[in-house]
Amino acid sequence: MHRSLPPAFGLLLAGLTLAAGWTFLKPDKAAGPEDGVTDLPGAPTAKIAGDPARPSTETVTYLIGDRASFNPADLASELTLALSRGKPADIRVDTHTDTLLEKPDSQAMTDLWAAEVDELLVLLGADPTIITTTAHGETDLAVETEDGVREPANRRVVVTVVYGQGPPG
Repeated sequence: MHRSLPPAFGLLLAGLTLAAGWTFLKPDKAAGPEDGVTDLPGAPTAKIAGDPARPSTETVTYLIGDRASFNPADLASELTLALSRGKPADIRVDTHTDTLLEKPDSQAMTDLWAAEVDELLVLLGADPTIITTTAHGETDLAVETEDGVREPANRRVVVTVVYGQGPPG
């Protein structure tokens, strides 16, 4: 079942888009001036800085609709594309969740997500020595909530690829 993000999250992303110059893309769409924020929970989105043919960084953000069914393989096509755009010099994986669970359980969940995405990146050919993972648990919320609140916009995996000099790979 497809559910749209709450309007407040769309406004938050729109504000971030304007403030930071980010472009959020649907996975099957090329960047263009008419692009804006998508509202596809569970769909990877990409931020491309600079020349799309040779960006200096790329960020793939995956919103997790259902914590229990997170599958890092859902990120494979977006991450493969990000890894092929240039020679990665640094890769950062940040995982977050909402405040629904107890803090230790939330932390354990994001620790697991971070490890799974790290493993996927290595399987896709990324150098494991340049990957840094941070599991934020309930900290660094996209939408501030009280403790014990289910907020899909806070359940996310963010992978940032920073490119170095030289050809891809």
